[in-house]
Amino acid sequence: MENLVQRLIKFIDIEYDTENKKTDEIWKMPLDERIAKGEAISNLSAHFDGIENGPSYVALKVRFDCPDNISKFREGTPVNVSGHGIQFKGEISNDSGKSIEIVTDRWSGFATIPKNLINSTGWTIDRTKTDIRHILQEPILNLKLHPDKLRRIDGILSGTILPTLKESERAVRVQQAETLTLDASQKIAFVEAMIAENYYLIQGPPGTGKTWVLAYLATELAKEGKNVLITAFTHTGINNALQKINRVTGYPHVVKMGKKHQMDGLDYDDTTIKNTDSGINSAGYGPQSRGVIVGATAFALHTKRLKGFPFDVIIFDEASQMTVPMAVSAMTAGIKCIFIGDHKQLPPIIDQAQTDQELARSIFEHLFQFAPGTMLQTTYRMHQNINAFSSQNFYNGQLKPDITAATRTISYLTPPQQHFDILRADAPEIFVDLKHIGLGMRSPEEADLIAELVEELMRCGIRAKDIGILTPFRAQVRLIKSALEARISDDKILKKIFVDTVERIQGQERDVVLISLAMSDLKMAVEKADFFFKPERLNVAITRAKMKRITVGSSNLFKARSENPEMQKYINLFQAFYEGSTVVSFNTTTDIDLF
Repeated sequence: MENLVQRLIKFIDIEYDTENKKTDEIWKMPLDERIAKGEAISNLSAHFDGIENGPSYVALKVRFDCPDNISKFREGTPVNVSGHGIQFKGEISNDSGKSIEIVTDRWSGFATIPKNLINSTGWTIDRTKTDIRHILQEPILNLKLHPDKLRRIDGILSGTILPTLKESERAVRVQQAETLTLDASQKIAFVEAMIAENYYLIQGPPGTGKTWVLAYLATELAKEGKNVLITAFTHTGINNALQKINRVTGYPHVVKMGKKHQMDGLDYDDTTIKNTDSGINSAGYGPQSRGVIVGATAFALHTKRLKGFPFDVIIFDEASQMTVPMAVSAMTAGIKCIFIGDHKQLPPIIDQAQTDQELARSIFEHLFQFAPGTMLQTTYRMHQNINAFSSQNFYNGQLKPDITAATRTISYLTPPQQHFDILRADAPEIFVDLKHIGLGMRSPEEADLIAELVEELMRCGIRAKDIGILTPFRAQVRLIKSALEARISDDKILKKIFVDTVERIQGQERDVVLISLAMSDLKMAVEKADFFFKPERLNVAITRAKMKRITVGSSNLFKARSENPEMQKYINLFQAFYEGSTVVSFNTTTDIDLF
Protein backbone atom coordinates (compact mmCIF):
# COMPACT_ATOMS: atom_id res chain seq x y z
CA MET A 1 0.00 0.00 0.00
CA GLU A 2 2.88 2.38 0.73
CA ASN A 3 3.80 1.77 -2.90
CA LEU A 4 0.65 3.71 -3.82
CA VAL A 5 1.78 6.66 -1.70
CA GLN A 6 5.21 6.60 -3.37
CA ARG A 7 3.67 6.46 -6.84
CA LEU A 8 1.35 9.37 -6.16
CA ILE A 9 4.13 11.48 -4.64
CA LYS A 10 6.41 10.69 -7.61
CA PHE A 11 3.64 11.61 -10.06
CA ILE A 12 3.17 15.01 -8.43
CA ASP A 13 6.95 15.58 -8.31
CA ILE A 14 7.31 14.83 -12.02
CA GLU A 15 4.48 17.23 -12.88
CA TYR A 16 6.01 20.13 -10.94
CA ASP A 17 9.66 19.34 -11.74
CA THR A 18 8.92 19.12 -15.46
CA GLU A 19 6.93 22.35 -15.45
CA ASN A 20 9.63 24.15 -13.47
CA LYS A 21 12.32 22.88 -15.85
CA LYS A 22 10.33 24.18 -18.81
CA THR A 23 10.02 27.57 -17.10
CA ASP A 24 13.78 27.63 -16.41
CA GLU A 25 14.45 26.98 -20.11
CA ILE A 26 12.03 29.75 -21.09
CA TRP A 27 13.79 32.20 -18.78
CA LYS A 28 17.11 31.46 -20.53
CA MET A 29 15.71 32.68 -23.84
CA PRO A 30 16.26 36.27 -24.99
CA LEU A 31 13.20 38.47 -24.44
CA ASP A 32 12.39 38.68 -28.16
CA GLU A 33 12.33 34.90 -28.39
CA ARG A 34 10.13 34.58 -25.30
CA ILE A 35 7.70 37.05 -26.83
CA ALA A 36 7.67 35.20 -30.17
CA LYS A 37 6.91 31.92 -28.38
CA GLY A 38 4.05 33.50 -26.44
CA GLU A 39 5.87 33.26 -23.10
CA ALA A 40 6.28 36.98 -22.41
CA ILE A 41 4.82 40.40 -23.26
CA SER A 42 6.92 43.55 -23.17
CA ASN A 43 6.89 47.34 -23.63
CA LEU A 44 3.57 47.55 -21.81
CA SER A 45 1.77 50.57 -20.41
CA ALA A 46 0.58 50.01 -16.85
CA HIS A 47 -2.22 51.54 -14.80
CA PHE A 48 -1.94 50.65 -11.10
CA ASP A 49 -4.76 50.62 -8.57
CA GLY A 50 -4.20 50.21 -4.86
CA ILE A 51 -3.77 51.91 -1.49
CA GLU A 52 -1.63 54.96 -0.80
CA ASN A 53 1.39 54.36 1.41
CA GLY A 54 3.28 57.63 1.85
CA PRO A 55 5.16 58.35 -1.41
CA SER A 56 4.20 54.94 -2.79
CA TYR A 57 1.23 52.81 -3.73
CA VAL A 58 0.53 49.29 -2.46
CA ALA A 59 -0.64 47.81 -5.76
CA LEU A 60 -3.63 45.50 -5.48
CA LYS A 61 -4.43 45.48 -9.17
CA VAL A 62 -2.79 46.60 -12.40
CA ARG A 63 -4.11 46.84 -15.95
CA PHE A 64 -1.71 46.58 -18.87
CA ASP A 65 -2.56 47.78 -22.37
CA CYS A 66 -1.81 44.89 -24.77
CA PRO A 67 -2.99 45.85 -28.26
CA ASP A 68 -1.24 42.88 -29.92
CA ASN A 69 -1.09 40.14 -27.33
CA ILE A 70 0.02 36.78 -28.80
CA SER A 71 0.97 35.21 -25.47
CA LYS A 72 -0.22 31.88 -24.11
CA PHE A 73 -1.29 33.54 -20.87
CA ARG A 74 -4.87 33.22 -19.66
CA GLU A 75 -6.99 34.02 -16.62
CA GLY A 76 -5.44 32.27 -13.62
CA THR A 77 -1.88 32.19 -15.02
CA PRO A 78 0.71 33.15 -12.35
CA VAL A 79 3.10 35.72 -13.78
CA ASN A 80 6.11 37.85 -12.90
CA VAL A 81 5.94 41.58 -13.66
CA SER A 82 9.15 43.60 -14.05
CA GLY A 83 10.14 47.12 -14.98
CA HIS A 84 11.91 50.19 -13.61
CA GLY A 85 13.97 47.99 -11.27
CA ILE A 86 10.78 46.59 -9.68
CA GLN A 87 9.59 42.97 -9.71
CA PHE A 88 6.46 41.41 -8.30
CA LYS A 89 4.29 38.35 -8.78
CA GLY A 90 0.60 38.23 -9.51
CA GLU A 91 -2.18 36.32 -11.20
CA ILE A 92 -4.00 37.23 -14.38
CA SER A 93 -7.58 37.97 -13.38
CA ASN A 94 -8.90 39.25 -16.70
CA ASP A 95 -7.70 39.00 -20.29
CA SER A 96 -9.65 41.06 -22.81
CA GLY A 97 -8.80 41.63 -26.43
CA LYS A 98 -6.57 44.63 -25.76
CA SER A 99 -5.66 44.56 -22.07
CA ILE A 100 -4.60 42.24 -19.25
CA GLU A 101 -5.50 42.73 -15.60
CA ILE A 102 -3.27 41.28 -12.87
CA VAL A 103 -4.07 41.06 -9.16
CA THR A 104 -1.60 40.69 -6.31
CA ASP A 105 -2.35 39.18 -2.92
CA ARG A 106 -0.88 38.63 0.49
CA TRP A 107 0.31 35.15 -0.48
CA SER A 108 2.67 36.31 -3.22
CA GLY A 109 3.34 39.72 -1.68
CA PHE A 110 1.82 43.06 -2.63
CA ALA A 111 3.86 45.25 -4.95
CA THR A 112 4.99 48.69 -3.74
CA ILE A 113 4.97 51.18 -6.60
CA PRO A 114 6.28 54.78 -6.46
CA LYS A 115 3.47 57.21 -7.25
CA ASN A 116 5.28 58.53 -10.32
CA LEU A 117 4.93 55.03 -11.88
CA ILE A 118 1.19 54.60 -11.29
CA ASN A 119 0.66 55.28 -14.98
CA SER A 120 3.84 54.34 -16.79
CA THR A 121 5.33 52.40 -19.69
CA GLY A 122 8.17 49.91 -20.03
CA TRP A 123 6.77 46.88 -18.18
CA THR A 124 7.25 43.19 -19.00
CA ILE A 125 5.12 40.18 -18.07
CA ASP A 126 6.81 36.76 -17.85
CA ARG A 127 5.66 33.31 -16.86
CA THR A 128 6.65 32.41 -13.31
CA LYS A 129 6.81 29.33 -11.11
CA THR A 130 4.17 28.42 -8.57
CA ASP A 131 5.28 25.32 -6.72
CA ILE A 132 2.57 24.30 -4.26
CA ARG A 133 3.03 20.54 -4.55
CA HIS A 134 3.33 20.21 -0.79
CA ILE A 135 -0.35 21.06 -0.38
CA LEU A 136 -1.35 17.99 -2.42
CA GLN A 137 1.42 15.75 -1.11
CA GLU A 138 0.92 16.32 2.61
CA PRO A 139 -2.47 14.56 2.91
CA ILE A 140 -1.19 11.71 0.73
CA LEU A 141 1.88 11.24 2.93
CA ASN A 142 -0.37 11.36 6.01
CA LEU A 143 -2.16 8.26 4.71
CA LYS A 144 0.75 6.25 6.16
CA LEU A 145 -0.49 7.28 9.61
CA HIS A 146 -4.01 6.05 8.82
CA PRO A 147 -3.71 2.47 7.52
CA ASP A 148 -7.47 1.89 7.29
CA LYS A 149 -7.95 4.96 5.12
CA LEU A 150 -4.93 4.04 3.00
CA ARG A 151 -6.24 0.49 2.58
CA ARG A 152 -9.62 1.81 1.46
CA ILE A 153 -8.23 4.26 -1.10
CA ASP A 154 -5.68 1.74 -2.38
CA GLY A 155 -8.45 -0.83 -2.84
CA ILE A 156 -10.65 1.62 -4.74
CA LEU A 157 -7.81 2.64 -7.07
CA SER A 158 -6.73 -0.96 -7.70
CA GLY A 159 -10.27 -2.14 -8.40
CA THR A 160 -10.28 -4.64 -5.56
CA ILE A 161 -12.85 -2.56 -3.69
CA LEU A 162 -15.99 -1.85 -5.70
CA PRO A 163 -18.96 0.30 -4.73
CA THR A 164 -20.87 -1.20 -1.82
CA LEU A 165 -24.58 -0.42 -1.82
CA LYS A 166 -26.76 -0.28 1.29
CA GLU A 167 -29.69 -2.24 -0.13
CA SER A 168 -31.74 -1.79 3.04
CA GLU A 169 -32.10 1.89 2.08
CA ARG A 170 -33.02 1.35 -1.58
CA ALA A 171 -36.81 1.46 -1.20
CA VAL A 172 -36.67 4.67 0.83
CA ARG A 173 -34.29 6.30 -1.64
CA VAL A 174 -36.43 5.27 -4.60
CA GLN A 175 -39.41 6.89 -2.90
CA GLN A 176 -37.28 9.97 -2.18
CA ALA A 177 -36.22 10.21 -5.85
CA GLU A 178 -39.87 10.19 -6.92
CA THR A 179 -40.40 13.46 -5.02
CA LEU A 180 -37.63 15.20 -6.99
CA THR A 181 -37.67 16.59 -10.51
CA LEU A 182 -35.56 13.88 -12.14
CA ASP A 183 -35.88 11.75 -15.28
CA ALA A 184 -35.55 7.96 -15.35
CA SER A 185 -31.74 7.70 -15.65
CA GLN A 186 -31.25 10.62 -13.24
CA LYS A 187 -33.38 8.84 -10.63
CA ILE A 188 -31.28 5.70 -10.98
CA ALA A 189 -28.08 7.73 -10.59
CA PHE A 190 -29.50 9.55 -7.54
CA VAL A 191 -30.61 6.35 -5.79
CA GLU A 192 -27.37 4.46 -6.46
CA ALA A 193 -25.21 7.38 -5.31
CA MET A 194 -27.28 7.84 -2.14
CA ILE A 195 -27.11 4.19 -1.08
CA ALA A 196 -23.42 3.82 -2.02
CA GLU A 197 -21.40 3.54 1.15
CA ASN A 198 -17.92 4.17 -0.25
CA TYR A 199 -18.02 5.60 -3.79
CA TYR A 200 -20.05 5.82 -6.99
CA LEU A 201 -19.67 7.13 -10.56
CA ILE A 202 -22.21 9.11 -12.58
CA GLN A 203 -21.39 9.70 -16.25
CA GLY A 204 -23.01 12.86 -17.53
CA PRO A 205 -22.80 13.43 -21.31
CA PRO A 206 -23.46 16.99 -22.53
CA GLY A 207 -26.73 18.52 -21.40
CA THR A 208 -27.94 15.50 -19.44
CA GLY A 209 -28.30 17.40 -16.18
CA LYS A 210 -25.37 15.99 -14.24
CA THR A 211 -25.06 19.22 -12.24
CA TRP A 212 -28.83 19.09 -11.68
CA VAL A 213 -28.39 15.64 -10.13
CA LEU A 214 -25.40 16.93 -8.15
CA ALA A 215 -27.58 19.72 -6.73
CA TYR A 216 -30.17 17.25 -5.43
CA LEU A 217 -27.53 14.87 -4.07
CA ALA A 218 -25.67 17.59 -2.19
CA THR A 219 -28.87 19.14 -0.84
CA GLU A 220 -30.48 15.89 0.33
CA LEU A 221 -27.24 14.76 1.99
CA ALA A 222 -26.87 18.14 3.72
CA LYS A 223 -30.50 18.06 4.89
CA GLU A 224 -29.64 14.80 6.65
CA GLY A 225 -26.90 16.57 8.59
CA LYS A 226 -23.93 15.60 6.45
CA ASN A 227 -21.21 18.09 5.56
CA VAL A 228 -20.61 17.97 1.82
CA LEU A 229 -17.55 19.15 -0.05
CA ILE A 230 -17.98 19.96 -3.73
CA THR A 231 -14.68 20.08 -5.52
CA ALA A 232 -13.49 20.31 -9.10
CA PHE A 233 -10.33 21.03 -11.06
CA THR A 234 -11.33 24.65 -11.67
CA HIS A 235 -13.08 27.37 -9.69
CA THR A 236 -15.44 27.75 -12.63
CA GLY A 237 -16.58 24.14 -12.21
CA ILE A 238 -17.14 24.60 -8.49
CA ASN A 239 -18.99 27.89 -9.01
CA ASN A 240 -21.30 26.33 -11.59
CA ALA A 241 -22.17 23.50 -9.21
CA LEU A 242 -22.87 25.83 -6.28
CA GLN A 243 -24.97 28.13 -8.40
CA LYS A 244 -26.98 25.14 -9.65
CA ILE A 245 -27.73 24.20 -6.03
CA ASN A 246 -28.92 27.74 -5.42
CA ARG A 247 -31.20 27.69 -8.47
CA VAL A 248 -32.55 24.14 -8.14
CA THR A 249 -33.04 23.67 -4.40
CA GLY A 250 -32.29 27.05 -2.79
CA TYR A 251 -30.46 25.30 0.07
CA PRO A 252 -29.15 28.12 2.29
CA HIS A 253 -26.03 26.67 3.94
CA VAL A 254 -23.65 26.93 0.96
CA VAL A 255 -20.26 28.65 0.99
CA LYS A 256 -17.38 28.92 -1.46
CA MET A 257 -13.67 29.13 -0.59
CA GLY A 258 -12.04 31.45 -3.12
CA LYS A 259 -10.54 34.82 -3.91
CA LYS A 260 -12.65 37.68 -5.23
CA HIS A 261 -11.49 37.21 -8.82
CA GLN A 262 -12.39 33.50 -8.64
CA MET A 263 -16.11 34.22 -8.18
CA ASP A 264 -17.09 34.14 -11.85
CA GLY A 265 -20.40 32.27 -12.11
CA LEU A 266 -21.45 32.67 -8.48
CA ASP A 267 -23.69 35.63 -9.30
CA TYR A 268 -25.63 34.17 -12.22
CA ASP A 269 -29.07 35.77 -12.66
CA ASP A 270 -28.45 38.24 -9.80
CA THR A 271 -28.13 35.63 -7.05
CA THR A 272 -24.79 35.27 -5.31
CA ILE A 273 -23.33 32.44 -3.25
CA LYS A 274 -21.43 33.44 -0.11
CA ASN A 275 -17.68 33.50 -0.87
CA THR A 276 -14.77 33.81 1.54
CA ASP A 277 -10.98 33.74 1.32
CA SER A 278 -10.51 34.05 5.07
CA GLY A 279 -11.72 30.64 6.19
CA ILE A 280 -14.87 28.71 7.02
CA ASN A 281 -15.23 30.46 10.38
CA SER A 282 -15.66 33.85 8.71
CA ALA A 283 -18.70 32.42 6.91
CA GLY A 284 -20.31 31.51 10.23
CA TYR A 285 -19.50 27.79 10.33
CA GLY A 286 -17.16 25.77 12.54
CA PRO A 287 -16.10 22.21 13.42
CA GLN A 288 -19.45 21.54 15.13
CA SER A 289 -21.55 22.71 12.18
CA ARG A 290 -23.60 20.12 10.34
CA GLY A 291 -25.41 20.16 7.00
CA VAL A 292 -23.02 22.58 5.30
CA ILE A 293 -22.16 22.47 1.59
CA VAL A 294 -18.69 23.84 0.87
CA GLY A 295 -17.13 24.47 -2.52
CA ALA A 296 -13.33 24.34 -2.60
CA THR A 297 -10.43 23.08 -4.68
CA ALA A 298 -8.23 20.24 -3.45
CA PHE A 299 -5.61 22.87 -2.64
CA ALA A 300 -7.93 24.99 -0.46
CA LEU A 301 -9.13 21.85 1.31
CA HIS A 302 -5.76 21.37 2.98
CA THR A 303 -5.06 24.95 4.01
CA LYS A 304 -5.97 26.76 7.23
CA ARG A 305 -9.16 28.02 5.56
CA LEU A 306 -10.76 24.59 6.08
CA LYS A 307 -8.50 23.14 8.75
CA GLY A 308 -10.46 21.14 11.31
CA PHE A 309 -13.72 21.23 9.37
CA PRO A 310 -15.13 17.67 8.99
CA PHE A 311 -16.61 16.34 5.74
CA ASP A 312 -18.76 13.26 5.33
CA VAL A 313 -19.17 13.22 1.56
CA ILE A 314 -16.91 14.50 -1.22
CA ILE A 315 -18.61 15.20 -4.55
CA PHE A 316 -16.23 15.57 -7.49
CA ASP A 317 -17.72 17.58 -10.34
CA GLU A 318 -16.02 17.45 -13.76
CA ALA A 319 -14.11 14.46 -12.35
CA SER A 320 -12.95 13.64 -15.87
CA GLN A 321 -10.62 16.67 -15.67
CA MET A 322 -9.05 15.78 -12.33
CA THR A 323 -5.83 13.78 -12.02
CA VAL A 324 -5.67 10.74 -9.76
CA PRO A 325 -3.22 12.33 -7.25
CA MET A 326 -5.32 15.49 -6.93
CA ALA A 327 -8.44 13.38 -6.42
CA VAL A 328 -6.74 11.23 -3.78
CA SER A 329 -5.66 14.38 -1.94
CA ALA A 330 -9.35 15.32 -1.69
CA MET A 331 -10.53 11.75 -1.00
CA THR A 332 -8.55 11.75 2.25
CA ALA A 333 -10.95 14.36 3.67
CA GLY A 334 -14.10 12.26 3.56
CA ILE A 335 -15.60 8.79 3.90
CA LYS A 336 -17.82 8.63 0.83
CA CYS A 337 -16.99 9.94 -2.66
CA ILE A 338 -19.30 10.62 -5.61
CA PHE A 339 -17.52 11.13 -8.94
CA ILE A 340 -19.53 12.98 -11.58
CA GLY A 341 -17.96 13.46 -14.99
CA ASP A 342 -17.60 12.22 -18.54
CA HIS A 343 -14.37 10.73 -19.88
CA LYS A 344 -15.60 11.46 -23.41
CA GLN A 345 -15.06 15.15 -22.69
CA LEU A 346 -11.83 16.99 -21.91
CA PRO A 347 -9.27 15.02 -19.87
CA PRO A 348 -6.72 16.57 -17.50
CA ILE A 349 -3.48 17.94 -18.94
CA ILE A 350 -0.80 15.39 -18.03
CA ASP A 351 2.86 15.85 -18.91
CA GLN A 352 4.38 13.37 -21.35
CA ALA A 353 7.25 12.85 -18.90
CA GLN A 354 4.96 10.72 -16.71
CA THR A 355 5.97 7.06 -16.73
CA ASP A 356 3.16 5.67 -14.57
CA GLN A 357 0.57 5.24 -17.31
CA GLU A 358 -1.95 3.76 -14.89
CA LEU A 359 -2.13 7.12 -13.14
CA ALA A 360 -1.77 9.20 -16.32
CA ARG A 361 -5.50 9.76 -16.79
CA SER A 362 -8.38 11.27 -14.92
CA ILE A 363 -9.75 9.77 -11.72
CA PHE A 364 -13.05 9.25 -13.54
CA GLU A 365 -11.55 7.32 -16.44
CA HIS A 366 -9.40 5.30 -14.03
CA LEU A 367 -12.37 4.20 -11.89
CA PHE A 368 -14.71 3.79 -14.87
CA GLN A 369 -12.84 0.66 -15.94
CA PHE A 370 -13.80 -1.04 -12.66
CA ALA A 371 -17.25 0.38 -11.90
CA PRO A 372 -18.82 2.55 -14.64
CA GLY A 373 -21.84 3.42 -12.51
CA THR A 374 -24.79 5.08 -14.23
CA MET A 375 -24.83 7.03 -17.49
CA LEU A 376 -27.40 9.80 -17.89
CA GLN A 377 -29.00 9.30 -21.30
CA THR A 378 -31.29 12.25 -22.06
CA THR A 379 -29.90 15.60 -23.18
CA TYR A 380 -32.08 18.63 -22.46
CA ARG A 381 -29.67 20.97 -24.20
CA MET A 382 -29.27 20.14 -27.85
CA HIS A 383 -31.46 20.19 -30.92
CA GLN A 384 -31.43 16.73 -32.50
CA ASN A 385 -29.24 17.94 -35.40
CA ILE A 386 -26.67 19.35 -32.96
CA ASN A 387 -26.75 16.19 -30.84
CA ALA A 388 -26.52 13.65 -33.70
CA PHE A 389 -22.77 13.59 -34.40
CA SER A 390 -21.76 13.50 -30.73
CA SER A 391 -24.26 10.77 -29.85
CA GLN A 392 -23.18 8.54 -32.72
CA ASN A 393 -19.41 9.01 -32.39
CA PHE A 394 -18.96 9.29 -28.62
CA TYR A 395 -21.94 7.60 -26.93
CA ASN A 396 -22.82 4.68 -29.21
CA GLY A 397 -26.04 6.39 -30.20
CA GLN A 398 -27.40 6.21 -26.63
CA LEU A 399 -27.58 9.98 -26.05
CA LYS A 400 -31.09 11.09 -27.02
CA PRO A 401 -32.55 14.61 -26.98
CA ASP A 402 -35.59 15.21 -24.82
CA ILE A 403 -38.74 16.09 -26.74
CA THR A 404 -38.48 19.66 -25.41
CA ALA A 405 -35.07 20.10 -27.04
CA ALA A 406 -35.18 17.85 -30.11
CA THR A 407 -36.91 20.30 -32.46
CA ARG A 408 -36.44 23.58 -30.60
CA THR A 409 -34.97 26.28 -32.85
CA ILE A 410 -33.67 29.78 -32.31
CA SER A 411 -36.35 32.46 -32.19
CA TYR A 412 -35.53 35.90 -33.60
CA LEU A 413 -37.51 39.03 -32.73
CA THR A 414 -36.40 40.37 -36.11
CA PRO A 415 -35.29 38.08 -38.97
CA PRO A 416 -31.60 38.39 -39.89
CA GLN A 417 -30.89 40.77 -42.76
CA GLN A 418 -27.19 39.93 -43.12
CA HIS A 419 -25.73 36.44 -43.48
CA PHE A 420 -29.19 34.89 -43.64
CA ASP A 421 -27.77 31.62 -45.04
CA ILE A 422 -25.64 31.27 -41.90
CA LEU A 423 -28.10 32.56 -39.29
CA ARG A 424 -31.31 30.99 -40.62
CA ALA A 425 -33.33 29.52 -37.78
CA ASP A 426 -34.24 26.31 -39.61
CA ALA A 427 -30.55 25.27 -39.85
CA PRO A 428 -29.46 24.46 -36.26
CA GLU A 429 -25.92 23.49 -37.27
CA ILE A 430 -23.82 25.24 -39.89
CA PHE A 431 -20.19 24.95 -41.00
CA VAL A 432 -18.99 28.18 -42.60
CA ASP A 433 -16.11 27.37 -44.95
CA LEU A 434 -13.79 30.35 -45.45
CA LYS A 435 -11.31 28.17 -47.40
CA HIS A 436 -8.29 30.09 -46.14
CA ILE A 437 -4.84 28.52 -46.39
CA GLY A 438 -1.72 28.64 -44.25
CA LEU A 439 -3.08 30.27 -41.10
CA GLY A 440 -1.78 29.25 -37.70
CA MET A 441 -3.32 30.07 -34.34
CA ARG A 442 -4.95 33.32 -35.48
CA SER A 443 -7.43 33.99 -38.28
CA PRO A 444 -8.45 37.67 -38.66
CA GLU A 445 -11.14 36.83 -41.21
CA GLU A 446 -12.77 34.32 -38.87
CA ALA A 447 -12.63 36.84 -36.01
CA ASP A 448 -14.19 39.57 -38.18
CA LEU A 449 -16.95 37.30 -39.49
CA ILE A 450 -17.80 36.10 -35.99
CA ALA A 451 -18.00 39.69 -34.74
CA GLU A 452 -20.35 40.49 -37.64
CA LEU A 453 -22.50 37.48 -36.84
CA VAL A 454 -22.68 38.37 -33.15
CA GLU A 455 -23.66 41.95 -33.96
CA GLU A 456 -26.40 40.69 -36.28
CA LEU A 457 -27.60 38.12 -33.71
CA MET A 458 -28.06 40.87 -31.13
CA ARG A 459 -29.87 43.06 -33.67
CA CYS A 460 -32.22 40.11 -34.15
CA GLY A 461 -32.95 40.02 -30.41
CA ILE A 462 -30.53 37.40 -29.10
CA ARG A 463 -29.20 38.43 -25.69
CA ALA A 464 -25.44 38.75 -25.19
CA LYS A 465 -25.46 36.28 -22.30
CA ASP A 466 -26.99 33.64 -24.58
CA ILE A 467 -24.06 33.76 -27.01
CA GLY A 468 -20.86 31.76 -26.64
CA ILE A 469 -17.71 31.90 -28.79
CA LEU A 470 -15.12 29.12 -28.63
CA THR A 471 -11.72 28.56 -30.20
CA PRO A 472 -8.78 26.23 -29.46
CA PHE A 473 -6.25 29.08 -29.21
CA ARG A 474 -5.86 31.93 -26.75
CA ALA A 475 -4.40 34.16 -29.48
CA GLN A 476 -7.62 33.74 -31.46
CA VAL A 477 -9.67 34.51 -28.33
CA ARG A 478 -7.98 37.90 -28.13
CA LEU A 479 -8.44 38.55 -31.84
CA ILE A 480 -12.16 37.83 -31.54
CA LYS A 481 -12.47 40.03 -28.46
CA SER A 482 -10.77 42.88 -30.33
CA ALA A 483 -13.12 42.40 -33.31
CA LEU A 484 -16.11 42.51 -30.95
CA GLU A 485 -14.82 45.63 -29.20
CA ALA A 486 -14.59 47.36 -32.60
CA ARG A 487 -18.31 46.74 -33.17
CA ILE A 488 -19.83 46.82 -29.66
CA SER A 489 -18.98 49.82 -27.49
CA ASP A 490 -20.89 48.81 -24.35
CA ASP A 491 -18.46 47.02 -21.98
CA LYS A 492 -21.32 45.55 -19.94
CA ILE A 493 -22.69 43.83 -23.03
CA LEU A 494 -19.23 42.62 -24.10
CA LYS A 495 -18.64 41.00 -20.72
CA LYS A 496 -21.84 38.99 -21.04
CA ILE A 497 -20.67 37.31 -24.27
CA PHE A 498 -18.67 34.19 -23.47
CA VAL A 499 -15.41 34.29 -25.48
CA ASP A 500 -12.76 31.77 -24.51
CA THR A 501 -10.99 28.53 -25.29
CA VAL A 502 -12.87 25.24 -25.35
CA GLU A 503 -11.44 24.22 -21.98
CA ARG A 504 -13.16 27.11 -20.23
CA ILE A 505 -16.71 26.27 -21.27
CA GLN A 506 -16.95 22.62 -20.29
CA GLY A 507 -20.06 22.24 -18.14
CA GLN A 508 -21.71 25.33 -19.65
CA GLU A 509 -24.14 25.99 -22.50
CA ARG A 510 -25.49 28.86 -24.60
CA ASP A 511 -28.43 29.26 -26.99
CA VAL A 512 -26.03 30.10 -29.82
CA VAL A 513 -22.42 28.94 -29.99
CA LEU A 514 -19.89 30.04 -32.59
CA ILE A 515 -16.72 27.96 -32.97
CA SER A 516 -13.60 29.41 -34.61
CA LEU A 517 -11.15 26.72 -35.73
CA ALA A 518 -8.66 29.40 -36.95
CA MET A 519 -6.01 27.01 -38.27
CA SER A 520 -5.33 26.03 -41.89
CA ASP A 521 -1.54 25.58 -41.79
CA LEU A 522 -1.35 21.83 -42.49
CA LYS A 523 2.16 21.36 -41.09
CA MET A 524 1.30 23.12 -37.85
CA ALA A 525 -2.01 21.25 -37.63
CA VAL A 526 -0.20 17.91 -37.81
CA GLU A 527 2.42 19.04 -35.28
CA LYS A 528 -0.37 20.04 -32.89
CA ALA A 529 -2.68 17.14 -33.80
CA ASP A 530 -2.74 15.68 -30.30
CA PHE A 531 -4.04 19.04 -29.07
CA PHE A 532 -5.95 20.54 -31.97
CA PHE A 533 -7.67 17.39 -33.28
CA LYS A 534 -8.23 15.80 -29.86
CA PRO A 535 -11.65 14.06 -30.07
CA GLU A 536 -12.66 15.05 -26.54
CA ARG A 537 -12.04 18.73 -27.35
CA LEU A 538 -14.19 18.41 -30.46
CA ASN A 539 -16.94 16.75 -28.42
CA VAL A 540 -16.99 19.58 -25.88
CA ALA A 541 -16.93 22.29 -28.54
CA ILE A 542 -19.80 20.95 -30.64
CA THR A 543 -22.10 20.16 -27.69
CA ARG A 544 -22.33 23.57 -25.98
CA ALA A 545 -25.08 24.97 -28.23
CA LYS A 546 -28.76 24.53 -27.47
CA MET A 547 -30.41 25.81 -30.65
CA LYS A 548 -27.77 27.12 -33.04
CA ARG A 549 -24.16 26.01 -33.66
CA ILE A 550 -22.00 27.85 -36.18
CA THR A 551 -18.54 26.42 -36.86
CA VAL A 552 -16.23 28.76 -38.77
CA GLY A 553 -13.13 27.30 -40.39
CA SER A 554 -11.43 26.15 -43.56
CA SER A 555 -12.06 22.87 -45.37
CA ASN A 556 -8.39 22.96 -46.39
CA LEU A 557 -7.60 21.96 -42.82
CA PHE A 558 -8.89 18.44 -43.46
CA LYS A 559 -6.23 17.83 -46.12
CA ALA A 560 -3.79 17.34 -43.24
CA ARG A 561 -2.20 13.89 -43.10
CA SER A 562 -0.28 12.33 -40.23
CA GLU A 563 2.05 9.34 -40.26
CA ASN A 564 0.78 8.53 -36.79
CA PRO A 565 -2.29 6.25 -37.24
CA GLU A 566 -3.89 7.50 -34.01
CA MET A 567 -3.48 11.14 -35.03
CA GLN A 568 -4.88 10.39 -38.47
CA LYS A 569 -7.96 8.89 -36.80
CA TYR A 570 -8.38 12.19 -34.99
CA ILE A 571 -8.15 14.13 -38.27
CA ASN A 572 -10.60 11.74 -39.95
CA LEU A 573 -13.12 12.37 -37.16
CA PHE A 574 -12.91 16.13 -37.79
CA GLN A 575 -13.37 15.54 -41.50
CA ALA A 576 -16.42 13.36 -40.79
CA PHE A 577 -17.84 16.19 -38.70
CA TYR A 578 -17.30 18.62 -41.60
CA GLU A 579 -18.81 16.24 -44.16
CA GLY A 580 -21.87 15.67 -41.97
CA SER A 581 -22.46 19.39 -41.47
CA THR A 582 -24.60 21.84 -43.39
CA VAL A 583 -21.80 23.69 -45.22
CA VAL A 584 -22.00 27.33 -46.28
CA SER A 585 -19.10 28.59 -48.43
CA PHE A 586 -18.07 32.11 -47.56
CA ASN A 587 -15.69 34.21 -49.63
CA THR A 588 -13.64 36.83 -47.85
CA THR A 589 -11.75 39.66 -49.49
CA THR A 590 -9.22 39.77 -46.67
CA ASP A 591 -5.69 39.36 -47.95
CA ILE A 592 -3.82 36.52 -46.26
CA ASP A 593 -0.14 37.11 -45.64
CA LEU A 594 1.42 33.66 -45.63
CA PHE A 595 4.91 35.01 -45.19
